[in-house]
Amino acid sequence: MLARDELIYTLKGLIGDSILAIIIAGDNEPLAPIVGPVGWGTAIFVAVTIAGGVSSHLNPAVTLALASTKKFPINKVPLYFAVQYLGAFVGAALVYLLYHDQIAHFDGGVRQITGKHGTAPIFATYPREQISTLTCFFDQLVGTGILMLTAEAITDPRNFGGMPKHLHPLALGFMIMALIFGFSYNCMAPLNPARDIGPRIFTAIAGWGTEVFTYRNWNYIWVPIFGPHIGAIIGAWIYKVGIGDNFPDDEPKLRAAESGVQLVVYQPGAEQPVPEAPAPVP
Repeated sequence: MLARDELIYTLKGLIGDSILAIIIAGDNEPLAPIVGPVGWGTAIFVAVTIAGGVSSHLNPAVTLALASTKKFPINKVPLYFAVQYLGAFVGAALVYLLYHDQIAHFDGGVRQITGKHGTAPIFATYPREQISTLTCFFDQLVGTGILMLTAEAITDPRNFGGMPKHLHPLALGFMIMALIFGFSYNCMAPLNPARDIGPRIFTAIAGWGTEVFTYRNWNYIWVPIFGPHIGAIIGAWIYKVGIGDNFPDDEPKLRAAESGVQLVVYQPGAEQPVPEAPAPVP
């Protein structure tokens, strides 16, 4: 059963990240004021709807952040990383297959990174010329920190009584859409290392060459890797220390008492559960 569960986790994660990469890369106006953010939000909604029921995260930064707060087994991180990056790579390959003719028509068959006929930004992120690498790093540090903080709040069953799980894809999609509105200007908002590095590796193979890595003399490639990972860990710990650890231990009982719900307590050795007396109504 354990091996079967791991296989399901792997396949759903692979499918989810592939779909995420397809929809994001398929958006041919990544910096458009409306199209880009809506496309991202839709991508997250679709991907989480498909994979979220079993595979709880499609983002390596989220995986590592959850492991840092002991909400995810550290020994499963390498497997999830492999699936997430592979899924994004496969998604980029499918986008290239679907839009190869359009790309060739646009750039004349000469694969360029940036510029008037640059097509590499279809697949991965590249900063605007006037934006420094350090600014890009802090952009991703803050952006992914907010992403993680908000994701924790959405999925925490103790927060506002717990959001129903079937609403998680919608809430996460709106959250990503808001982040893209606010963080896409500087460096196209990587936010997810897999969604950047997986397609970047594909473009290196598909004709864009090693410049996808050496862009800015190797002074950008580390941003979509370390920025989101560090930001997500910071966001996870801010939530844990500032909010998560401060919920009362008897929070479920308090909420039940407020709503007049009778809780059932199971006592060791008892044949039947012993009901607690409901809280008195003032």
